[in-house]
Amino acid sequence: ADELQRAAESLLARILCFNLPTIAAINGHFCAAGAMLGLAFDFRYMNKDKGLFFVPAVDLGLTYSPGMTALMQAKTPVHMHNDMIVFGKRYTATELEHERVVVQACPTDQVLGKALARAQDLTANGRFGTAKYRQTLHNIKRNTYERAQSALFDPSNFQGMGFGEGDWDEHGRSKL
Repeated sequence: ADELQRAAESLLARILCFNLPTIAAINGHFCAAGAMLGLAFDFRYMNKDKGLFFVPAVDLGLTYSPGMTALMQAKTPVHMHNDMIVFGKRYTATELEHERVVVQACPTDQVLGKALARAQDLTANGRFGTAKYRQTLHNIKRNTYERAQSALFDPSNFQGMGFGEGDWDEHGRSKL
């Protein structure tokens, strides 16, 4: 479990500071590891007809790593942290749009189209075509998310979430 978590955190750090804009089209639940993945992107479009956002560590008897905690803190408003990170509150797409965690809560059939339209708008003038521009974007993201990126990438900062110590049933569900 720890090796998988290390690999996931490395991927999150790479997406977080990727040298091009990143856009997530979220068509259903946006939770647990999927929540971390979605938060790593620059822009998020979420299905408002189905799906919730939540980070259920408290309900599973797990503790988020310093890197995942820093990622959530970097990508969500401070006033959400207690309810979201500590108590696992569930949010609808509309609530996340209001909090500016997602760019737009869209009907099911528009999620992908809205995300693709954003990508086209961002690339229309060709500014991401040069190595200098991509390096500049990477540097800006690295400085903006320095705490989260270093916590996710730094192996000396790694802290397992406790999957090995959990009490799980035969279906992999927590017995808490």
